[in-house]
Amino acid sequence: MDATFDDSPHSPPNDTAPQDSSLSLNVPDHYFLAYQEYVRTHGQEPRGAAAFSELSARLASQGIHGVEGRPVSPSTLRRYALEQRIYRRWTDERELLGKPPEVDALLERLAGEGVTAANKRPVDAADIHRAEGLVLGFERRYQALRAQRANTQG
Repeated sequence: MDATFDDSPHSPPNDTAPQDSSLSLNVPDHYFLAYQEYVRTHGQEPRGAAAFSELSARLASQGIHGVEGRPVSPSTLRRYALEQRIYRRWTDERELLGKPPEVDALLERLAGEGVTAANKRPVDAADIHRAEGLVLGFERRYQALRAQRANTQG
């Protein structure tokens, strides 16, 4: 298990970082990109030890490491699972509405899709705010990922 965690802005080697430092990808953003690729590859969200070990190996192959240069521990990645599930739905709503969704609307969508917190507890507003805090804001991540896509496409 990682003893410390550095969530400062970070770009892996060979990335073209956006000019605006607020649009730089941070470590949790890279965790989300690996998560997103897992969903695309497997058609489902990661569940269980093997899935999080796969995410850890994927991140290591991209130059994203945990403490002392070791692969990010699967337990660290599991701590971000709820945030990633919330953010994925937040992004869908953001795209649909053209603006960040209201918390109540997001909670309704999460409940409708069966997304729960620990022990199958319904996600609440505090979970959403905590998840946003982990990534320094969903809108910041949304804009950073858009900037990264624009830099890699153009």
